[in-house]
Amino acid sequence: MNGWNDNNKSLRENLVTYRGSDIICINETHLTGDRKLELEGYIWEGNNRSKQHIRARKGYGGVGIFIKNSLYDRYQVTVEFKDYDDMLGILFSDKNSGYCFLVYSLYLPPETSTVFNNAPEFFDRILVEVYKRVEIDAIYLVGDFNAKLGALSDVTDIDDICPRKVIDATENNHGKALKEFLIDSKCCTVNGRVTPKFDNYTFVSTRGTSVVDYFITPHDCIDDIVECRVDLVSNIIEDLGIESLVSDKCREPDHSLLSIKINTTPFILESKMLGAKNYTTTSNNIPKYKVRTLPDNFMNSESLCQVITDLIDEINICMETQSSVDKMYDKLLKVIHHEMQDKLTPIAKGGRRKNTPYKPYWNNELSNLWKTAHEKEIIYTRFRGRRAIKETLRRDFILARSKFDKLLKKRQRNYRRGVLIEIERVNTTDPRQFWKMLKKLGPDRKNPIPWEVYDENGQINCNKDYVLNKWKVDYNALYNENNDVYDDRFKKSKKSLV
Repeated sequence: MNGWNDNNKSLRENLVTYRGSDIICINETHLTGDRKLELEGYIWEGNNRSKQHIRARKGYGGVGIFIKNSLYDRYQVTVEFKDYDDMLGILFSDKNSGYCFLVYSLYLPPETSTVFNNAPEFFDRILVEVYKRVEIDAIYLVGDFNAKLGALSDVTDIDDICPRKVIDATENNHGKALKEFLIDSKCCTVNGRVTPKFDNYTFVSTRGTSVVDYFITPHDCIDDIVECRVDLVSNIIEDLGIESLVSDKCREPDHSLLSIKINTTPFILESKMLGAKNYTTTSNNIPKYKVRTLPDNFMNSESLCQVITDLIDEINICMETQSSVDKMYDKLLKVIHHEMQDKLTPIAKGGRRKNTPYKPYWNNELSNLWKTAHEKEIIYTRFRGRRAIKETLRRDFILARSKFDKLLKKRQRNYRRGVLIEIERVNTTDPRQFWKMLKKLGPDRKNPIPWEVYDENGQINCNKDYVLNKWKVDYNALYNENNDVYDDRFKKSKKSLV
């Protein structure tokens, strides 16, 4: 929405609240100084341009974000980034679960603009931000980039991302710079990819139509987006019946309304837990687990407790027939088995210890992806044949390894976030456990003293009793006054110390 003044305020308010969004990003606010926008039920966070042209009759550029009041009850909201003009980043941290995500509102002026329009530098600044925020669960970049991607691919051949629907085939230099940023940052556009049936042009005017506004997110966050819509302003006005608000002093915006629905639940959903595929209750397919030392979070997560509570309610309702009870029992088994699979260490079959997870966040899914990548690597490296077939095998291997790396990074972030949440909790409830956890954060302590000495023959002896006796004899003779190694001056200084 470009511009926001008293004349068009009512129209803009109706447009931006059309989808009832909790977070609304505004580009080209045209605000100067410390001026702010107001919207009932929302709090404004903005970043106005620090410098305006001396001949400018009004402000230009600027970005901001409306945040619904109710979000402050659930999230800790912090302004994380406003180091440059036309860039604003806000962090949302869930007060209960610790799940956090970043929303950036961005604006890149057109190529023909007289103000800052250096696209490579603009995207380099964002790239640094993305690299710095690797611990964040999700990142969403929103804005008017004035970039026309056209048919340019924003992902590589090895990325496991569905193709983007192209409705605007035109390209420009900003689009090429955006493509390089997306590939370097392992991010991708959302509009045209998620629910493409709701996609449309983001810029519509008498001058033409194009796609220059985007939602952008990292590859591992694309699955969290449930829906993406691009609503033409004319369709919204007609649907709301507010055609009367349009006038000479209140023109409708030429940029469409982009909206997405995000799944912000970081835990395992009930549907995933109860819908495990290829599961059978036969004893041959159920692995054995090490249960002597159970982790503290086993059967203790909020989502799992909710699932079990729902199962209990279903059992109380469906106690009429034995078949109903059996179905509830099978569901309970699946939930428990899924939790054991995710939290416990399986016992390898046979006498040898194979592929035992050694990281707290490692699970069977990671093991399976690793095995698949390993198999693809062996097939690729051992193939001796046509070059075209070998290239196909190479891509298969890179794709399999990319899937593994992506999931591994996600598991690492989730585990580290969980550790930090637990440390904050025990800081006030259990100080002793707090210090124990802090000790585990650093590198493992290693004994720097080597248990080895040279014997009389000049050979290294690692026998512990021999080493201790050798140390005893040598240190006993070290400060012996009858030792000819030391001169009179050293002996005199030793006596003065005593």
